[in-house]
Amino acid sequence: MKRKLLLLIQITIIPLLTFSQITVEATYDTAASYLYIVDLENSGQKYLKIKEFENDRELIFYNIDHTIWKTISLNDFPVQLSFTGDTLWGFDILYVSENLFNLDNNLEFMYCVNNGSEWFTGIYDEFGNVLLGVNDALPNCKLNSPQVQKPIYNTSEGTKMILSFLNGQAKVYSLEGVLTIENSTIETTNQLNIFPNPTKGVTTIQYNLPMNAKQGEIQVVDMKGSIIKSYNITNEDNYLKINNEDFIEGLYNYSLTIDKKVIQTRKILIKK
Repeated sequence: MKRKLLLLIQITIIPLLTFSQITVEATYDTAASYLYIVDLENSGQKYLKIKEFENDRELIFYNIDHTIWKTISLNDFPVQLSFTGDTLWGFDILYVSENLFNLDNNLEFMYCVNNGSEWFTGIYDEFGNVLLGVNDALPNCKLNSPQVQKPIYNTSEGTKMILSFLNGQAKVYSLEGVLTIENSTIETTNQLNIFPNPTKGVTTIQYNLPMNAKQGEIQVVDMKGSIIKSYNITNEDNYLKINNEDFIEGLYNYSLTIDKKVIQTRKILIKK
């Protein structure tokens, strides 16, 4: 009888211990298809919430601690004219960045409209300025999908999982483990930070190797794709200082590689 009672207690307790490692840390009033994490070149990782209503269209960025970082209105942007209920269908936000489309460190993004018969792709900055506007064109290879195609992310504040619910909410969960490279099709974790950028003289590179990696390389690559210099790194440190005096002025890629596989790349502008 005592053995049966002990077994019953063990069966009851084990699931509680298992589920207690996954905790809800925040709830957003949007489905997860409109809430995901972007990895900005200088400002790091942010939650991005997209509001798609007829008279209220916004991009709302949150810090990893869920405080609001920045809001961008889309109310003056081109839209599809037909609506289903109170939801606007037909636009997507892709490739949110600070240094992809230009190097001024302001936010820029690709904005795509598709109403079935008319297409439009524009590159905008956070102030609504048009960097590029192309009619009758769409990035169909990525349309209707954010560039981050996974619900689990490694962040500077631990591993997060985003799930959506039938009631229209999205919840962010904290996980105790770490998403490894082998489990990720697209590695978007903030493994590599570079400052200052643009830079003169010495550049500091902060890096985080995955838990299963003991060593790697930082490669300096020019815009022609040629490797200018490589630096060996290990998991015993998390930063590297590079003297840029031997490099000519211009734009370069600094890449973190492990076993000859590029994990993450940052663009940097070297000035003289």
